[in-house]
Amino acid sequence: MPARRRRPPAAARRLPLLDEHAIAATATADGRRSAVVPVHYQDEILRCMVLPSPDRDAPAVGLRRLTPVEALVTITSHPRILGWSDPAVIEQQFNLTAELVRRVPMWEAQVPWGPPFPPDLAAELLAAIRRELTAPTQAR
Repeated sequence: MPARRRRPPAAARRLPLLDEHAIAATATADGRRSAVVPVHYQDEILRCMVLPSPDRDAPAVGLRRLTPVEALVTITSHPRILGWSDPAVIEQQFNLTAELVRRVPMWEAQVPWGPPFPPDLAAELLAAIRRELTAPTQAR
């Protein structure tokens, strides 16, 4: 019996839409498509950071604004590379992260546990974030 090929997830099947925006998509070694999306850093502003926190008892999305200290501890406790030991690199990353959390607000997002995830979870999370970003400063 020949091996059955797995169907890619829905997000991967939508890649042809990238062709409309002149984004190059290439085939990967395992037959999927890969795309590199151009980023224009000078035109983009990081408005906020959101750390999802799955919760088995959460009926809906909830947001909690982290203090800069909480945000710094949270980000540094999720390193990209575990076990990095070069003191100069660690110091640089710490200083850059401290500056980032000073400038950019961070929220912890309580989200219902899945799968299955509620079909409107992403829309609900984005709406909650937009409400927070547009709320008067003193309400935060």
